[in-house]
Amino acid sequence: MLIPKLILDEINSLRTNPAAYADKILQYKGLFEGKKLKRPDGKKIETCEGPAAYEEAANFLKSCKPVGALTASKGLTKISEDIFNIAQTCDAGAIDTRLNLKQTIEKYGTFEGSFGRLMEFGGEAPEHVVIDLVVSDGDRSRSQRNQILDKSFKVIGLVAGDHPDYKKCTMITLTTKFTYNADPDDVENY
Repeated sequence: MLIPKLILDEINSLRTNPAAYADKILQYKGLFEGKKLKRPDGKKIETCEGPAAYEEAANFLKSCKPVGALTASKGLTKISEDIFNIAQTCDAGAIDTRLNLKQTIEKYGTFEGSFGRLMEFGGEAPEHVVIDLVVSDGDRSRSQRNQILDKSFKVIGLVAGDHPDYKKCTMITLTTKFTYNADPDDVENY
């Protein structure tokens, strides 16, 4: 079961001690048969890059400095919920054509600084979700890794649950500061 609080704890573990998180990712490197990863839960995943991507991610994390924990935001969680609901009705590549991100943000409030959005499909445990984001298998730009470790991000909203095609789905939004129209305190207690 994917529980947002546990995913947030996993993300904060990564952000506050990236070098230690590198060791967790390296443990996965030994679970490959060719490009097929056999996760500790027994699920087999076909990857694009194989164990090299996991080693590359771990090496990257070893060179990172801690960037600080994120605080959960009710407003960002609402935005993540809207994106999650769209993801239930289309394939991952079509989300952006159905989403007006500017309108969705404005519906709930305003943000300061950068704004990030992460999507993960198939991760059935918090560790799987975060490792998938960090490894960013098949994405040579490693954009999701860069966002999850961006020190300018201070607040997060996330939703996780079932998906009709990928079994599980996690939607995450990040920014420096969010002012939620419905609650000026804007602290989410997952």
